Amino acid sequence: MSYLVKNAEEQIKRSVITAAEKCVESGKFSSLPDAAFSVDTPSDRAHGDFAVNAALVWARALRSAPRMIAEALVDAMNFEDT
Repeated sequence: MSYLVKNAEEQIKRSVITAAEKCVESGKFSSLPDAAFSVDTPSDRAHGDFAVNAALVWARALRSAPRMIAEALVDAMNFEDT
């Protein structure tokens, strides 16, 4: 895997964690989940450049639907300079 892809994956991971921290601060999440999530490249390029499974992995710990978690994360993310 190239350095650029690995670097992008790390940036995405940091963005998701930062968004989750903002969700905890705002009260949308009860706590920051411990479960590890992954950032992958989808096999079908029509599905985008990267895929993150944080919402699915954290659903049980947060006792919330994955879609609600994903929407909260996206709302909390800062997409400037991307």
